[in-house]
Amino acid sequence: MVASQYPPVYGGAGGQAARLARRLVAMGWSCRVVTLDQDRIGSTRQQYLHVSRLRANRNDSSRIGRALSSLRLGLRSAVTVIRARPSAVHVHGIFWWTIPPVVAGRLVRSTVVIKATRDGDDDPRTVMAKRIGRFRVGAVYGLSLRLAHVIVVLNGESMQSCRGLPCFEKVRQLPNGIEVNELRRTELRRATARQKFGVPADGFVITFVGFLAPHKGVGDLITAWEQWRSKESTQLWLVGPDSGFYRELSDDVVADARALAGRDSRVQLLGHKPPDELPEIFWATDLYVLPSYAEGMPNSLLEALGAGCQILATDIPGIIDIVDEQSAFLVRPGDVVGLVENMRQAEAGVEKATHNIVAKIDIHHLAEIYDALYRRVEPSAKREVS
Repeated sequence: MVASQYPPVYGGAGGQAARLARRLVAMGWSCRVVTLDQDRIGSTRQQYLHVSRLRANRNDSSRIGRALSSLRLGLRSAVTVIRARPSAVHVHGIFWWTIPPVVAGRLVRSTVVIKATRDGDDDPRTVMAKRIGRFRVGAVYGLSLRLAHVIVVLNGESMQSCRGLPCFEKVRQLPNGIEVNELRRTELRRATARQKFGVPADGFVITFVGFLAPHKGVGDLITAWEQWRSKESTQLWLVGPDSGFYRELSDDVVADARALAGRDSRVQLLGHKPPDELPEIFWATDLYVLPSYAEGMPNSLLEALGAGCQILATDIPGIIDIVDEQSAFLVRPGDVVGLVENMRQAEAGVEKATHNIVAKIDIHHLAEIYDALYRRVEPSAKREVS
């Protein structure tokens, strides 16, 4: 597998790679993951799961610095594929640096699966329409799409947008997955989590988990919070990295979030939390808010749903593939007034019905589908995925 981020480094694609890799190992696969070492962790090796982490300059947030690290990732992953000659190569993201491992996978006759991560960023139609100035470079960016055996997209609109593209017959729609049993909320788990975080008995907790970035709608959430006169016992938790080697971070949004926390003691910036600490945050949470403008399929929303949170989100592709108006409070992107009104309703005790999609997003179920994809497309006696 190839992913630019991998736990404990924050990132949805990396989190999905980790969940899938662990489950595939349990199913009998040997997995190698190539990723960037953004937190100076170093490579790790278990019996059937080897994570090769390549050095990235975590303090260099410049485009050149990120590009050089991405180039290193693309080239090293290609070398790994050529040396290992795996049965399958699974690449998370359709970017220019994913071309080398995809080409290498075809050279060694591996099954190549490439997965889009966010609409408007690396979905197939956006990739094919790429331009640099007046020059169309989609044909170059789209090389990995032409070479892959399977292209995975996350939601129905992305699937429909692929119609008419030469690669459409290879596109499959599959959701992201979660560890359902690890996230399931119980009364004891909730009580323990709220005690740990010091939430009073009458406290109401609103949580956002994600990058502090414009496309996540964090600015809208900040504005809505300031316009809303909530109860004194209501808290807002912003969870996610506010510094480091993340191309999605916005200095302006981070500054606004820090300023809000500085003038309102009920607002907490909890920073980056490793995956094993997130369930407790969700169990302590009453309302999970994700006012995004663009998504593929947000992991944090799946996790919040699996952990029993009420959901307030925007009605965009990737979100409405998970929840609907019966199971979540939904608003249009940028609708600050709608955010305020729905936060008020949720605080007042209005609840949405439990959604029945949780079983469909269990990583155990999805791993079986990927297992079949790897072996059905190009059968091999070896059972290894890189």
